[in-house]
Order: sequence, then C-alpha cells, then structure tokens
Amino acid sequence: MDIRGDAEGQAWMEEFYRINWIKAKSRYDHVREEHDLLKHEILWTNIFFVHQSEAWINQMRACLSDDLAGHRAFAGKQADMFKALADEASALHKFTMNGQ
Repeated sequence: MDIRGDAEGQAWMEEFYRINWIKAKSRYDHVREEHDLLKHEILWTNIFFVHQSEAWINQMRACLSDDLAGHRAFAGKQADMFKALADEASALHKFTMNGQ
C-alpha cells in the first residue's frame, strides 16, 4: 500500500503498512472466532437448560407419595424455571443464527 508515494524509497514505511495490515487481520480473525464461539455457547447453554428441566421432571415424578408433596412442588418449580431458561436461550440462539 503506497499512499501518494509515501513509501517510496522508505523500507520502514512498507514494514509499517505490513504490520498494520497483520494487526487488523488478527483483530478481524479474533472477532470472528469469538462470534462463532458465542453462537455455540448459546446452543450449549440451551441444551444444558433442557437437560436440567428434564432431570427435575424426573425428580418430580419420583416423588409420588403424599409425604413428599413439598419435594414434588419444589421439583416442579425447578423444572418450570429451567424450561423458561431453555426457551429464552432457544430464542436467543435463533436470533443470533439469523445474523442479527
């Protein structure tokens, strides 16, 4: 890159442009990598929340006797909470996959 001949006869100016280009490319690559990682992390988070919701549903089903009504209620609340978190994570994942 030679802006109006400023690098003419000056090797240090060529090196300056080369270093700046490498730094800019490095920043660009870093941002792209972070973007890709974030998309995957959102998906992994969603999968984790779905798994936790299913685990609490299983705990709720295991508490069928009347003396475990409190346990059943708590497990149901936890399952609902993780389901809501999974729904939010799913919506966020769809939003990011649409490139917005």
